[in-house]
Amino acid sequence: MSCKHYLGDNECQEAYEGTEFEDGVVECNGSGDNDCSFYEDIIGSLTDFEEDIICSRESGCRKTNVPRRITKHSPDGFEWGYGGSGPADFALNILSIFVGQKIAERYYQDFKWQFVALLPYEGGTIRRADILSWLKKEMAKDADKN
Repeated sequence: MSCKHYLGDNECQEAYEGTEFEDGVVECNGSGDNDCSFYEDIIGSLTDFEEDIICSRESGCRKTNVPRRITKHSPDGFEWGYGGSGPADFALNILSIFVGQKIAERYYQDFKWQFVALLPYEGGTIRRADILSWLKKEMAKDADKN
């Protein structure tokens, strides 16, 4: 079995737990050091994410603590500071940390415009508490409509 797992959004090549990967992608074959279940466990643990969202640019590389698990709009990775495809994927991946992909799909475009597009080019922080408060408000609005 062969699969790909997105573990981060960095323009630079890095090593993760001793495994080489390029552009945040680990290709595994289901055996040995590249056992898919190892990476699926990492991806599944995001419900315990207790951090603020941090993004920055260092030496020409985009850095963030948000793993790139979903690619919907931008094959080039996450971005911020405007309303394009990179910021859309960043917003989708941020929300998926807190509510999963299905619910994130409903809200990520609004979140992009209200949070991600407003970040400075250099980067910044989106507080976890602000994200959770915003989600609660948006989901309550939808519940009132039904």
